[in-house]
Amino acid sequence: ISKSLFVGYFASHIPATVLIDSQVILPKKYIPESLNKVLSWYTKTTKDPLMINKPFWFKAFVGMEVALQFPFFFAALHALRNDGNWIRIPSIAYSAHACTIMVPILGSILCEGSLTLADKAKLFGIYFPYFGIPLW
Repeated sequence: ISKSLFVGYFASHIPATVLIDSQVILPKKYIPESLNKVLSWYTKTTKDPLMINKPFWFKAFVGMEVALQFPFFFAALHALRNDGNWIRIPSIAYSAHACTIMVPILGSILCEGSLTLADKAKLFGIYFPYFGIPLW
């Protein structure tokens, strides 16, 4: 089960990074209208203050995701497919990084005064796997 979980996690993270998360750091003129509509739908549905307000610290974290984590997703999938034990040490570094950046993200959602408890629970459910799975 754990191998399938990690394959699903890394495989799903690739399109999420390219199609959604990268919109936090890219100038709007480089984002296709269809992707902008997806992000608009997401922010209206979830009221995600990080994706709406894009604070500088969040942009920095997304920049790290695009620059460091995104290439790792491919390496991890390759290693998982080919039983590559070489990925163990890089996975520890990835997990430490991912868990570390998720703490302020989760904390900021839980402490956001403009969100209802239901909104916070929904966002926590969306973001928590990016903390919980690497922690596992």
